[in-house]
Amino acid sequence: MSDKEHNPTAPEEPVQPKDADPKLEATRQWVSIPQNSCNVRIGHGNLQRFGSDLITFVGKPHKAMLLSGENASAELVEHIFTEMTSEGFSVKRGSIPDGEEALKIESAPAIYRKLDEAGITSDDAIVVVGDAAQLDLVSFVAGGWCGGTPVAAIPLDVEALMCATVTPAGLTVGGHPGMVQGRNSIRNVFADFAVMSLEKSEQRSRALVTMVATAVSDTQNAFELLYNRRQDLADNNEIVWRDQFNESLRSRGRIVSSTSIAVRQSLEYGQTFARALKELTGDEFPNSTLFAEGLRFMARLACVEEGVSIDDMLAQDEVLETFGLGTVQATIDPDDLFRAMHRIAFMRSDRFMVALPRGFGRVRLATLDPESLKENLAAWCAQHAKLQTDSEQQTDTIR
Repeated sequence: MSDKEHNPTAPEEPVQPKDADPKLEATRQWVSIPQNSCNVRIGHGNLQRFGSDLITFVGKPHKAMLLSGENASAELVEHIFTEMTSEGFSVKRGSIPDGEEALKIESAPAIYRKLDEAGITSDDAIVVVGDAAQLDLVSFVAGGWCGGTPVAAIPLDVEALMCATVTPAGLTVGGHPGMVQGRNSIRNVFADFAVMSLEKSEQRSRALVTMVATAVSDTQNAFELLYNRRQDLADNNEIVWRDQFNESLRSRGRIVSSTSIAVRQSLEYGQTFARALKELTGDEFPNSTLFAEGLRFMARLACVEEGVSIDDMLAQDEVLETFGLGTVQATIDPDDLFRAMHRIAFMRSDRFMVALPRGFGRVRLATLDPESLKENLAAWCAQHAKLQTDSEQQTDTIR
């Protein structure tokens, strides 16, 4: 590999010849992850030569485990299997659960047993074709298998690429998400737009809101770049999506690999509020909407507590609105929301602290005055109860 390939912060480079159609051109870059780096390929045609590309990743072909769920098309899985076996890999197949089941800690032992039965070692390869939850599960399992076994990930949607490759989520214990965090074992990502759809979906919305949170947490330049690309992203300009993926993944890599725990904790921006809303509203609203509300509320709170510029807050609002990320329209008791935020925070720490932006690139955990927080929560709840009333009145008028 070249020196550039070894540099986790190296800019993306085209895989195809320079005169190739820009829409068809795939990029490749190394992204920092804790104690290692991840080779990320994004674009078209990334799976055409998957077998030979995998050899450059693991060296001489040995055993390999191919994991997928029912949500992966049989044609895609068969193509990956054929690519691997044609290059000399001895491939065993295994199934992984779909949906929320994939994130439960109880799902891990079954994967361990499959790896054991297949005789997979740390010198072999694990390939996963899946959504975000499935990539999270396999990364967790592989991180502990034989002291760490490398994973090649093929994301099925844009959320999986944005959220689960560089910063996989922890697993759920006792109904509490993200409680058990493992070592990221994903070393190669093959993201192909022929597999990942850019059509409107909850997965697309989660990818977009994560881009916003990441840019605010990283640097002012990162946010300005996202701000300037907002309309092209909303319009599904594929080239802009590819380039923004590269930028956002580099940003997340820098944050999660930082030697400063304060910087790494900035990935919690908006999460405490979103989880509290989820606890109170259940499945009434998409997770992307709850996350967006977490960003909006924390930005407003930062204007009060940290003196953040109102213009910066409104700029974030504009990006969220352009991306079509909705709002919560519901009647919620502010005292219930206050208590839910405390329950969520105290699950992970003995101190009540939330991630507040002090400016772009300076999101830090902060201790809040309880009365000030209650006052801001009351204002938020009153505003969103009114949104619900206005929406209901509008619906009655249409009828």
